[in-house]
Amino acid sequence: MRIQRRITAAFVGAAVTVGGGGALGAVAVEPEPTEIVISGKTFGPEDGLFHESGSVDVSPSTGIGTQAVTTYWRGTSYASTDHYTDITYYGAARARANIYNGNRVVTAKFKYTRVGDVISWQTSSASVNSSCAWSAGPEKSRTVYDSLDPDAPTTKFRYDFAFVSRSAC
Repeated sequence: MRIQRRITAAFVGAAVTVGGGGALGAVAVEPEPTEIVISGKTFGPEDGLFHESGSVDVSPSTGIGTQAVTTYWRGTSYASTDHYTDITYYGAARARANIYNGNRVVTAKFKYTRVGDVISWQTSSASVNSSCAWSAGPEKSRTVYDSLDPDAPTTKFRYDFAFVSRSAC
């Protein structure tokens, strides 16, 4: 099940691990940033900055050599997860500075969680802005490992896209 929200500086499930000593610790909820920096320039509410986030339970593969791929497209920008072995996830994101629903995609990011605990830190791709000439950012990816416990809680893939007004530069 996919959940999407359009937010501006509201609290969402962005998480950071605290405590721990090697084990996954408690999770603290942080607000989405009200400003972001792209290519050295700060964008905020006056630039139409908003975030769209969601999460999905990651589907298990049916064995080695098969794939369970889920991709969230915002025009040509994306966040994607691939469960390509029974215990391995591959996530990727790319912000391509494209216009989607009238706004420019400036970041695409993802992370994996299990029962609210972060099992991979956030991985983020940012568009490039050079004198108001926007271009695609690089693809960012990460491989993470799932629990070997068949009764472990479900792993979730969390994605987030940041947008600004198409005229922001």
